[in-house]
Amino acid sequence: MTDQTLSCSETVRAMWDYVDHALPGEMRSAVEAHLKGCDNCAGHVAFAKRLVEQIATAPVPQPDVEALEQRVRGALAHEAMSS
Repeated sequence: MTDQTLSCSETVRAMWDYVDHALPGEMRSAVEAHLKGCDNCAGHVAFAKRLVEQIATAPVPQPDVEALEQRVRGALAHEAMSS
């Protein structure tokens, strides 16, 4: 692959692995070479990197354990009364 140039579609297919640093060296180099000459694909990769960063730093909602416990107890009580 060292002399092969990637097309836009090949680059886009490899984009998520590239963003996740999961591409082997030669493929990573080929993607980077393509990105240097293709503003369109570079824009897609920049968007993907921002998206991954935002997801990684997004707050994780904490469950309302008390409300869950109340719902479960209510359902169990309802089921016990129905039996």
